[in-house]
Amino acid sequence: MKSIGLILSLIVGILCAQVFAEDTTSLKYDISALQSAMGRVLKRLDDRDTQINSLKDDVERLTLLLADQDATISEQNSRIQHLEGIIRSKSDENHNTSDAISGQGHVLSSGSAGKSAPARKAAYYNAYNRMRREYMGSPVAFLATLANSITHAGALQPIAFDRVVTNVGGAYNVHLGSFVAPVSGIYVFSTTLLSYPGHTTHFRFVKNNQAVSHLYLKTSPGQYETVSQTVVLQLNKGDDVTIRNEDPDEALHGDNYSTFAGFLIWETENTPAIVGFIITLVTVEHVLSACVLLSKQLQASSCDLLQAAVEAKFVKTEVESEQNELVHWKTRCEHTQLPPTPSLESVVIDLPEGLFPNVARCFHLPPPTASAAQ
Repeated sequence: MKSIGLILSLIVGILCAQVFAEDTTSLKYDISALQSAMGRVLKRLDDRDTQINSLKDDVERLTLLLADQDATISEQNSRIQHLEGIIRSKSDENHNTSDAISGQGHVLSSGSAGKSAPARKAAYYNAYNRMRREYMGSPVAFLATLANSITHAGALQPIAFDRVVTNVGGAYNVHLGSFVAPVSGIYVFSTTLLSYPGHTTHFRFVKNNQAVSHLYLKTSPGQYETVSQTVVLQLNKGDDVTIRNEDPDEALHGDNYSTFAGFLIWETENTPAIVGFIITLVTVEHVLSACVLLSKQLQASSCDLLQAAVEAKFVKTEVESEQNELVHWKTRCEHTQLPPTPSLESVVIDLPEGLFPNVARCFHLPPPTASAAQ
């Protein structure tokens, strides 16, 4: 009986051991599955962290770009306010000038008119040149340096000079390393590049993806070399200029040794519409003022304009056909002293009022004397 109980105990122990072994195998499988799932979760978390860091970098770049745009907009608003102030001041000056000219009187002799016309013409040209300088003068200048060295530049990669020293007009893009012409004109650009020891590098000035000139640098081990170049380019509004690397996997020294600069020396755009409009208004105002004075003078002289036109046409025909026949003119106007080859103006002015009364009144001639009337 004792042996039978022992055998039964052994059988029960073996069965329990098998059950425990099966449970252990199942637990190992479950643990392996949990470890695999945890690995996938951790990888997803790493991927999310990478995406979040990339988004943070994008946000920082966009923040810097928005700051640059805000500064540009603020500068443009200041320029607009300045131009509006200039326009208002010029309008006031033109109005005061017109009032002064209109108040000079309504009777002008031929001699005073000859003296005042060149003065008015000179005043118009001076005002136009002054307004053109104020409106057309668009200052453009920039200077950028390379603060961070470039160690693996690609072929035809633009060199982004990342430290802006001067950027008047905001035409230089620090992120792209390109200058975009804000106005058409003649520009001067210059660059200085510092190469690493033991490198042979090529660079180029590029205008609208077209090479303008080339730069070459070859250095020995342990030796630095620089190259500089200046170009003068005629650009249209919107043209871009960059410095580009030609060879793949090349380097360029930073630390502000490499520079890129440029400025506008002459603007070739046409006069803005507002300037032409103002000049037209001033001209029309003075022409109308002169016409009013002429109309008053003709009314005061009781001049028949239609008859004066007929007489003037006859005088012109006579002068053109018989200009060299001095005897003919002496016979017609014995008291008139004509030059050897009289001009139309001299003939008309010297004619007696009794011969062509309406033409004479237009030129404010004195009434004819008794001998002239005979």
